[in-house]
Amino acid sequence: MTAATTAKIAEIIAYVRESHGLPLSSGSYQQILQDRGCVFHSVKMVFDADPLKEGEFAYMHQVDKDRNKGFMLYMHPFFKNRPNDLPYLVAYHLAIVNFAEEPTAEVAEHFGAALMGLEVELYYDKVNQLFESILTKSGCSL
Repeated sequence: MTAATTAKIAEIIAYVRESHGLPLSSGSYQQILQDRGCVFHSVKMVFDADPLKEGEFAYMHQVDKDRNKGFMLYMHPFFKNRPNDLPYLVAYHLAIVNFAEEPTAEVAEHFGAALMGLEVELYYDKVNQLFESILTKSGCSL
């Protein structure tokens, strides 16, 4: 992860903390999706597993070559009635929207962890636990 990306994460997190509070909650993550100071392009979230590849709990799709036309976040329907889990999962995918130059797993983990007020390792473990819950609790296959 570059120094510029680290600085940008810190800048966004400071803005989110001041304007919406941290960590993200079931209510605040929906607010930041509308705030271009937090999420640089529009994001519409839908609960639909059809676009997901095997092993995905969500997929952030850029709707056009022009990033300004926004994104669709396809979330596995298993999480539709789990509002307290959604902020962890949404936070991970926001790196794709905000860090086009470097949307790596490392950036996603650092950005998500910062939004959720956790150390990166704890955040990573929580996201993995949520992903595994699809398989163990619902009988769903991915």
